[in-house]
Amino acid sequence: MNFSEYLDSVENTEKEQQLLACFAKDKADFDEVIKVPIVGKLKLFGAWAALANAESISEFKQTEHYGYLKSWEFIEHDLENGGFSLYPGAVLRKKIFTIMAIVGLAILFLVWCCKRRSKNRCK
Repeated sequence: MNFSEYLDSVENTEKEQQLLACFAKDKADFDEVIKVPIVGKLKLFGAWAALANAESISEFKQTEHYGYLKSWEFIEHDLENGGFSLYPGAVLRKKIFTIMAIVGLAILFLVWCCKRRSKNRCK
């Protein structure tokens, strides 16, 4: 289920408070991650921190950070114990696989060029 669909389904229910409590428990960790120079620049961690700081889902939806999380996949395991999973959505997975394919092809091309060059030197 998309995270935006999940937020819509739990908004103004008791699960909303459980979800916000799960993120609030890790608020200090999110704040520490944001301070790390390179990793802290990732918008995903900023969005998690914004959700941890939000007092309601409707407040979180008004922030710019909502756009970064709304297309992620969300699986609820046990919110009372903090059990949930966030996975990249289909659009983000497609981008990741495309980038990985391009990098892999570039590496194969470089290996092929090196082998071809070394064979030509031996002759």
